[in-house]
Amino acid sequence: SRHDDVTVEELWTAYLKEKEGRRVVRSMNFEWKFLGPTFGHLEPRHITVELCREYARKRRKLGKRGEAGGETADGTIWTEMGHLRPVLTWAADKKLIDHAPKIERPPKPKPKERYLTREETRQLLNAAAVPHIRLAIILTITTAARIGAVLDLTWDRVDFVRAQIKLARPDTTTRKGRATVPINATLMAALREARTGALTDHVIEWNGKAVASIKTGFEAA
Repeated sequence: SRHDDVTVEELWTAYLKEKEGRRVVRSMNFEWKFLGPTFGHLEPRHITVELCREYARKRRKLGKRGEAGGETADGTIWTEMGHLRPVLTWAADKKLIDHAPKIERPPKPKPKERYLTREETRQLLNAAAVPHIRLAIILTITTAARIGAVLDLTWDRVDFVRAQIKLARPDTTTRKGRATVPINATLMAALREARTGALTDHVIEWNGKAVASIKTGFEAA
């Protein structure tokens, strides 16, 4: 039933509970650290365009992780505020609120057209001191897979005989789908080495467990 005084925080929490288990929930939990102080206590009908602009102004003055004196790109703010939209649309569909308010975001930045050179790629791989970070980088470079697909990859989808990897999980479907991609010589050597010491079903593992993120290791490299 609809509650006239339901807050954005209550709706956000309910939305994440319903979507539990999806990858986006992890990032939304982090984003709430920034969105919550501005929007959490409000009823959705109190969200205005000016408030959205004020959030963007304040957010730009903080680092991506919230450190003072940093600076946050509009692309990050665009993503954060973009996650407010489905929550409020969901709430309206569920009849929890009368309608979803307009969420104004900064203009979406143009895609970055910056590519690693072969030499930069070599340096990056040499700097990846931990084996699973190096393997993950090789996989993303040689298959063009997103990191989520690489971290999801299990050995049963690596075909050493046909020299190909099936990125799609057999138990799920996604809007865009995931390709079946070839294994080149560089990747083949790295996969064979990793397979000999594998302790789990996941290709990317660390300390006998699947890996949820390589962000720290990648940034260190």
